[in-house]
Amino acid sequence: MARELSKKNLEMVLMQAMMAAKNVRTQHDRLLELRRRLQRHQADADADAKLGEIASDVFKVYYFGLDAGAKMLSGLAKVGLSDASATAKTGSKPRDTASGRDADKALDYLCRAIRMTTLAIKHIDVVVAVLSRFLDPDELARLAEVTDGAAYLGVEISQPTTSPDPSTD
Repeated sequence: MARELSKKNLEMVLMQAMMAAKNVRTQHDRLLELRRRLQRHQADADADAKLGEIASDVFKVYYFGLDAGAKMLSGLAKVGLSDASATAKTGSKPRDTASGRDADKALDYLCRAIRMTTLAIKHIDVVVAVLSRFLDPDELARLAEVTDGAAYLGVEISQPTTSPDPSTD
């Protein structure tokens, strides 16, 4: 019976980690998009209005996206995986720096958030890889399918674009 319970716990932890990975990756992509938009609109004449919209989207990504991913990871901490949780919950929440005048500071905060989510993704991937070794490949495939359909991805940000990264021009 104890063997079954530990397998159940392993599956539960792995599924949480897989859902968190999907969530954090989605939020990371949204942060990259917001950085591109912020860089593109820094020189615009009506930058204040655009910055307010971008700030609103950063709020959505953090509070409705990354916060959910961090909560998924904090569930893992109860089972002894606190490193990944600490990485995802690192420190500061976005500040209202894009309220009209300080686009450089807002860009700096976005870049920090992108670095933190990149690090969180790496930690989560390590957790998933290690835990995956203890499951049968068929069970792992089943869990992956379940998490693909069940993962919470947050809310969409406004006006997504497919523009190239201006820093590569």
